[in-house]
Amino acid sequence: MAEYGIRTIDNIRANSLYDKYIGWIDEYNSNPEYVADFIQRVGVKIDKPNAVLSEAPMEFVETAELFMPDWQKAKETVIPVELKYFALGQAFSRRFIQSNTARVLDERTKKAIAADQRLVMKKYFGAMLKNASTGFYNGAIYTPPLYKNNTFDSAHQHYVLSNLGVGDAAWDIDDIRWVKEHILEHGYSALNLHMYANANTIRDIEGWATWIASATPTVPTSLSDTLATEGFARGVSIEGFVLHHEEWIPDDYMLFVSLDEPCVAERVHPNPSARGLNLIPGRNSNCQLEDSYYERSIGTAVIGKGAGVVLYNTTGSSWENPEGFDFD
Repeated sequence: MAEYGIRTIDNIRANSLYDKYIGWIDEYNSNPEYVADFIQRVGVKIDKPNAVLSEAPMEFVETAELFMPDWQKAKETVIPVELKYFALGQAFSRRFIQSNTARVLDERTKKAIAADQRLVMKKYFGAMLKNASTGFYNGAIYTPPLYKNNTFDSAHQHYVLSNLGVGDAAWDIDDIRWVKEHILEHGYSALNLHMYANANTIRDIEGWATWIASATPTVPTSLSDTLATEGFARGVSIEGFVLHHEEWIPDDYMLFVSLDEPCVAERVHPNPSARGLNLIPGRNSNCQLEDSYYERSIGTAVIGKGAGVVLYNTTGSSWENPEGFDFD
């Protein structure tokens, strides 16, 4: 008796491929080895529409003897995290299935997984690098709470220009020292600071090497030795920030962040079976691979708004959001 159903050009049943790809995706979604180290360190997952600012304070008040305290309302700053859906614009059409080998279809699924990893990174870095309500502090949107003796107003800003916020000149080492103050004044530790820059920016930083010159010219410093042999390789510290090479950071931008605690909320679907990358089946119940497509739901927003600063290198005098983090 003849077997019916859609098959590849090398006679592999489409239904068997669909089952195989579901297995691959389940493994990908459940295995933490597929999650980038950066996301593991800065991200925390939520399944609700709102997150709470991690720096929201609680304060003691004096009470009279033998009296119950006046119960205080929680002073929480709620941050919306919108869940959006993203689809990979290449479905498994009947014509595509029947015109290609199973190996070609396998490669499409592998490329879908790689595209999903790029999507998640783009959502994280987009939330952090863009001056918006989902990013670090912009006092006009979220005014930071009091920390010890430090008070902040609506002019407080964590998206800053080179030349100590003035612009009109290229960045230099003084900008790094100044940026560090922006993070420490919100209570973050000086022992867990990190900076992210692309290769072009690291080349600029290597040009700053004169700032470490020894007072005695014949006596090199340890950083001089490191520069001479390795340049600014990963692990080198600049003003207390550990340097990381990251090509998601565009030219003329640097990201500085404390990793004391996760600072980005990643909103996931409330239904566990709909989280992560999904292969949405087609309408043909006899061949679910036909017209199936890949989809992910995700939302991101910074909840540790004082934990990071983005520095923009410009000879102008106004901030510009980096390009490449919007979705068509």
